[in-house]
Amino acid sequence: MLKRFITGLVSAGILVLFMFAPSRWLRLALMLITVWGVTETLDAFTIVGHEPIRWPNFIACALMIPAFLALDARAPLPMLALILMLTTLNIAVRVKPSWIDAAAALYAAFTVLVPMQMMLAIDTLTAPPGRWMVFGVFVIALSGDIFALYIGHTWGVHRLNPVLSPNKTWEGAAGGLIGSVVGALLLGWIGSRFAPLPKLPHWVALGLIGGVAGQLGDFSASLVKRWCGIKDFGVVFPGHGGIMDRFDSVLFTTYVVYCYCIIFM
Repeated sequence: MLKRFITGLVSAGILVLFMFAPSRWLRLALMLITVWGVTETLDAFTIVGHEPIRWPNFIACALMIPAFLALDARAPLPMLALILMLTTLNIAVRVKPSWIDAAAALYAAFTVLVPMQMMLAIDTLTAPPGRWMVFGVFVIALSGDIFALYIGHTWGVHRLNPVLSPNKTWEGAAGGLIGSVVGALLLGWIGSRFAPLPKLPHWVALGLIGGVAGQLGDFSASLVKRWCGIKDFGVVFPGHGGIMDRFDSVLFTTYVVYCYCIIFM
């Protein structure tokens, strides 16, 4: 628990630094995280004996920033279409095509690459408060993780899904939602002093819906790990695991914030 806490503090400090970093550094960091996350995800399927299709995702990773510069907020959908078509093409020419190999590639695209492309769009789509909305993605997801861990560890009794994730409880899940709302409200309240951010009721909605999405992201990652027979995706973060172990909830929350920005901002 202490190791997880220290890692969380260091991660929070790095996140705050990127809050004030130039856009080019944020874009580079997101691209590197995307490559790392895609690699961890596809490697997990390799461990269990599958041969996931890799190159469509890595081509899309290389095109992340050019696609963003050319298409801005519209980039995520064309990128997804590109991966879908290239993956299908690869399956069509394989001697022994496998649905799981294709599904692994599409899973990496949906859960890593496309959300990161959305985060690039959020940063500029809603300028000047764009960076605050990017920060909001992390705050909603990570505050939910912290509350869920503490409340589940302290008061958790009723198991949520013992087969998929034996340590998660209904009490922890409820605490995670509370944490996401609290984190969202604090960010909205503080950030409104510096930028024209959404009103606080909107942050409550973002916290609730984003918190649910974050927990679904956590379960999605757990499902992959159970299927592949691994405990963690990697060893980047002491006490947490790999990039995907730390960012699984963040990536799903990105969908919610991106959709909000497209519709309301």
